[in-house]
Amino acid sequence: MIAGFTLGTELRRFLRSKLGRIAMVVLMLMPLMYSALYLWAFWNPFGHVDKMPVAFVNSDLGTEVDGEKINAGNQIVDQLKKEDRVHFDFVSEQEAEEGVRDGRYYFSVQLTPDFSEAVASPTTGDARKAVIQTTYNDSNGYLSTLIGENVLRTMLPAISNRIGEEAVDKVLIGIQSAGAGLEKAADGATQLHDGAERLNDGAVQLNEGAVKLDGGLDSALAATTKLSTGAAKVDANVVRLGAGADKLAAGTQQLNDQVEGATTKLTALTRGVDQLGGGVDQLADGAVRIDAGVQQLNASLSQVTDIQTTTSANIRQLADQLRPIPNPDVQNVVRQLDQVAFDIDHNALGQNAPATAQLNELANGTSQLAYQLSDPQAPFRSGFNQLSEGTSVLPGKLGELQNGVTQLNDGMQLLDTGLNKLHEDGTSRLVTGTGELQNGLQKLDDGAGRLVDGTTRLVDGSNRLSDGSDELATKLTEGSRAVPKWDTEQRRGVASVLGGPVSLRTTNDVGSHTFGAGLAPFFFSLAMFIGGLIIFMIMRPLQNRAVASGVAPLRAALDGFLPASLIAIGQATAIFLVTRYGVGLEPIYPIGLLVFCVLVSLMFTAVNQLLNAALGPGAGKVVAMALLMLQLLASGGLYPVETEPALFQWLHPINPMTYSVNGFRQLMYGHVDNRLPQAVAAVIFVFLLSMALTAVVARRDRRWTMKRLHPPIKI
Repeated sequence: MIAGFTLGTELRRFLRSKLGRIAMVVLMLMPLMYSALYLWAFWNPFGHVDKMPVAFVNSDLGTEVDGEKINAGNQIVDQLKKEDRVHFDFVSEQEAEEGVRDGRYYFSVQLTPDFSEAVASPTTGDARKAVIQTTYNDSNGYLSTLIGENVLRTMLPAISNRIGEEAVDKVLIGIQSAGAGLEKAADGATQLHDGAERLNDGAVQLNEGAVKLDGGLDSALAATTKLSTGAAKVDANVVRLGAGADKLAAGTQQLNDQVEGATTKLTALTRGVDQLGGGVDQLADGAVRIDAGVQQLNASLSQVTDIQTTTSANIRQLADQLRPIPNPDVQNVVRQLDQVAFDIDHNALGQNAPATAQLNELANGTSQLAYQLSDPQAPFRSGFNQLSEGTSVLPGKLGELQNGVTQLNDGMQLLDTGLNKLHEDGTSRLVTGTGELQNGLQKLDDGAGRLVDGTTRLVDGSNRLSDGSDELATKLTEGSRAVPKWDTEQRRGVASVLGGPVSLRTTNDVGSHTFGAGLAPFFFSLAMFIGGLIIFMIMRPLQNRAVASGVAPLRAALDGFLPASLIAIGQATAIFLVTRYGVGLEPIYPIGLLVFCVLVSLMFTAVNQLLNAALGPGAGKVVAMALLMLQLLASGGLYPVETEPALFQWLHPINPMTYSVNGFRQLMYGHVDNRLPQAVAAVIFVFLLSMALTAVVARRDRRWTMKRLHPPIKI
């Protein structure tokens, strides 16, 4: 039984012949096909992109900005000619299309004809991005397309920053020019504010004058209303006075007739003279009352004249205040005010109005009439008194009486004619004139009210204009001060920052690695599982002799595992040495990596032993291949598992290859954390679990069944 637990039991049959020994060597070196060979082939494909033929077409026609010709395409070509990361062939558009189509070029890059126009577009108000057109052909190789896209992603920011710097510099030149314009605009706005202040002062004065004018016109309108009423009364009194004068003229005419024909009727004449004396007294009383009314009317009308004179003086004063303002609308108001003052002085009862002169004449006439009829010292009254006193001597004085009566009659006729004329040409016209004056003053008062409203709005508008122009001047001044004043060197520096405001600075906690070095953990795990798989293509997972002899199940499992483990250790050592010294992998922890390689190789060998022992050589290898695919996809060795379907994300934490990949990464790249002890523990756990289950299978296989004697699949 102890003899069954020897390494030579299973290996001896391979070492007896030369071909068997070669088979052992091939078994140990076969995993190199999946590790070192792959890594060597794909070690650094991105480091040799300069060997890929790529077409570059510069179709840019250039443009002109502010009289300066620019051609951004030529600048890019000059920059790319200094670039050694990519090999560009600068060809025509047709050559590029044909080359990409027939495979002479992997892809092409083309600058559009309006490339420079787009670069300069921020200065034209129609900003748009410049376009770099790339053309790929996946029939030339999909990975070549991915490599080309990756290269352009790294080169495009440098090109974009350069072009952006040029475009921003043009914009900054425009901004500085705009700053100079803002300074001039601020000066103009300041002058506008000063003018608005002066306009506001004039508008305030105009409004104050308009308010005074409106108040004066209100007073004048009230006085004119009184004047109109008084003029109507005067006209009525004049009419009544005319009627009395008609009667008086008729009486004097009759008296004259009687004096001429009543020489014989002296007594009767004397009585008539006495009666006439009483009438004269009544006439004197009436004349006195008429004179008092006319004088009172004249005094009232004099007040109206004084009001009109004061009003015209106020209007002229207001016009004089407005006259210095050089505003056309204000000057038009001044002319209207001058005309109003003139009309007030020369119409109605103004100081120069005809009605005023006629009214003064009427007052003088009634005063003279009252004086002649009532004053004993007056010629008429004195004569009449003498006539009355001298009736006793009337016959002798008849001639004198006749002369006096004739004079009286003539005076009465003149008085009657004068009163009629006063009524027709004076008081009636006075009534009409005062009505017209009242209407005119009413219109003028309405206009003055509108003038007050207009000047009030003018003051309000001039205030807003002053405030707005002040704010405009302030903001323009602030804006002009906010515009930076750079020299050429400073402007270009700012354009450089704005054209490419962000620069990418990358660091890698474990250093930079090539494409092959990045895939090494994945290919190591793949190669070691394949190594365990091919071991049991020629070796038996369990030795039937040991199982049949009744040895302990675990011992039987180890008896089948130990020969395979020697090959697995050789596979792991070969993978490490060839990759380390042949391909060029430089792990941070080489000794730890070698030990972990051995552990992983032993784990996958134990897993393959379990599958072959439990399922048989045929089904076990099929299941092993399926398990390999699931492990590869769920390990996260190629792509982050978060980018894969949910099934692989679920399998990821229970996948043995997940921990082998993590352990290889930690030992190859450094930056060791808790993932390394987890990986080591997981590898040991899977190894021990596999050995324990293989022992269970060895216990099962102590009994032979028809299925074991005649398996459905034989290999």
